[in-house]
Amino acid sequence: MSKQRKSLNMFHLPAKVIKDRYRLCPKCGNFAHFSLEQFYCVVCGTKMIEECKRCKEPIIYPTSKFCPICGENYGNSNPT
Repeated sequence: MSKQRKSLNMFHLPAKVIKDRYRLCPKCGNFAHFSLEQFYCVVCGTKMIEECKRCKEPIIYPTSKFCPICGENYGNSNPT
């Protein structure tokens, strides 16, 4: 085993990676960190979502439009 390979093996990742969570407005795309307990969009007043409606995976990317797990669209594809 090379010296470089040995040094990389000394580091290990935690068993479980904790993800940041966000709430997302399905109408306008505004987002808020989960810890703020913002349940309605401050821009348009729509009820915010915190997980994918298809696979129930929490929203971990604040600017995402689609679920990274199943590909479900988080909201309205033609916002008004």
